[in-house]
Amino acid sequence: MDEHYIHAQICYPKVLDFGGEAAMGTDEALRNVSVESGAGWVPYILEALEYMSVEASLPYEVPPSEVFRRQIYACTFFERRNLVDTVRQVGADNILFETDFPHPSCLFPDSLDYAVDALAELMWEERFKNFSGNAAKLYNIDIA
Repeated sequence: MDEHYIHAQICYPKVLDFGGEAAMGTDEALRNVSVESGAGWVPYILEALEYMSVEASLPYEVPPSEVFRRQIYACTFFERRNLVDTVRQVGADNILFETDFPHPSCLFPDSLDYAVDALAELMWEERFKNFSGNAAKLYNIDIA
């Protein structure tokens, strides 16, 4: 049996479910939000899922990256070093900002001070989506 196939069968079943059609199905209205884990892992795992699915002959009807863009959000809170790259790789439409309050590792009370340098590198539209636009759209909140 092919080594890649075995690796995919052992290591990826839950992640495959999270980002693939098995979990999200064809219901494009279903949304999933990953909280308290940052978002820097998303580009890696999407690339890995797509690569491993090909290597293991486990094709997706809809690639995980497309399912993610269509239906999944990731939250950032502690990331500064690669925040801009992550937002642009994942897509500004799929990123939300969180403070992780009230956990001990949360950014409260100085969350904006903590992230200001990284946030300054984002374009206005990316900041708007990250801080309010995406949440308003996701949770049907009128912010006009």
